[in-house]
Amino acid sequence: SNQTSHVSVVKNHSTGQWEMFTEHLLSGTRHLNCSLDAWGISKATSTDGRNWTPGTLFVLDPDDFGSCAFVHPDVIWDGQKYHMFVATYEPSTASNPNMLKYFSSTDGDNWSYQATLTETSVNTGTVFSSTAVLNNGEFYVIAANTSQTGANLYYTSSNQSSWSTSASFVFNSSDSYFNDGGFTADKYYNTSLICSNKPGEQGLIAFPVYRNSTVSTFKSGSVYSTDGLSWSLSSHITPVLLTEKDQTSNNGWAHSTNVLSINNDYIIYATGKDDDDTSKKTPWIWMTNFSWPF
Repeated sequence: SNQTSHVSVVKNHSTGQWEMFTEHLLSGTRHLNCSLDAWGISKATSTDGRNWTPGTLFVLDPDDFGSCAFVHPDVIWDGQKYHMFVATYEPSTASNPNMLKYFSSTDGDNWSYQATLTETSVNTGTVFSSTAVLNNGEFYVIAANTSQTGANLYYTSSNQSSWSTSASFVFNSSDSYFNDGGFTADKYYNTSLICSNKPGEQGLIAFPVYRNSTVSTFKSGSVYSTDGLSWSLSSHITPVLLTEKDQTSNNGWAHSTNVLSINNDYIIYATGKDDDDTSKKTPWIWMTNFSWPF
């Protein structure tokens, strides 16, 4: 059966169209380059951000680039071009995603390879997921590792070809940003990164997801930074347990988020699983302080 998870949503303000990029599994289908299920990047479109029409499978196919699988996309639309960062499974070490690759496109359908970002030794050489933002002509890319112990910050100059990385984690599994009410984090999962124009917080806002693995509870909120390296708790989003879409039921949980800043407020798309069938990963929407439509 097909599965869709780990969404990245952009709004193309030139066309008014919303576009959702997802990692997509066609179960039982094997890629040419290794014996793995077929994970690639697919795309859906919407006129309102809520009702979606599936598109072509795949807009980014690992077979076309000599890889085994592409997962965990994060997409930026800068007004002229799309930028996508994906974790990749490679034929040499296909048991885990082990590289972070950068692609670009002018239409969101046809993609060109641009660069491979490699991890430093602190991240044990494997990439689990990434999130990116373009801020004042410079990319900031935060990439988590597969051991769920933390994430490094990658960044680049405006030429988008010379990449560097910090020497240590910017997020750790032991972070205590959202530790309260009986929740204690012991694993770090995913982060969504945006630029903020909020009063007093003009810079980077991150929405990291932490897990208490003992009870499979996930929690997220927002943290703020001016440089992408040092972070403090933001005042704009109250930390919340990521359960089902009503935020009150314990029948499911979410393990990744994607955040958009629209009209100086936030829309949060989250990917979740049901306790009765953990293979299901269904995107849902968590909104703050505003109503549809925009």
